[in-house]
Amino acid sequence: MLGDLLTAFPIWSWSSWRARASENGSSAIDLLANAKASVQRSTLNHNGSAGVLTEAATTDADVSFTNMEHNVIGAAGNGGSSIRLYNSHITHNSTSVSGTVLSHGNNAVVNNTTNTLPTLLPAPALQ
Repeated sequence: MLGDLLTAFPIWSWSSWRARASENGSSAIDLLANAKASVQRSTLNHNGSAGVLTEAATTDADVSFTNMEHNVIGAAGNGGSSIRLYNSHITHNSTSVSGTVLSHGNNAVVNNTTNTLPTLLPAPALQ
């Protein structure tokens, strides 16, 4: 799995553009430790666990313009990690989000069995 590959180096940075990960028995993207991911315009659906899962304080993910549908969990930020969402769709999952999932406030989080909304990021200060 991708997450296993990402733990081989001190800090791994991974970026996807228009990726499709679907119908596997675990998470579409699973970041175990020492990993950073940027996921854009991707489809992460029909997976046996989360669309995006971060598992350690040394991991985080930025997810934009991405569909996370028909998973057990749309996005899960566990173990002190975080996921930041921008303009993404989290629909038709058992649970929308769990753990530390942050939002810019422009995501569609609807039609999940449990609709937990991500935490809104504060607006940036004017300079």
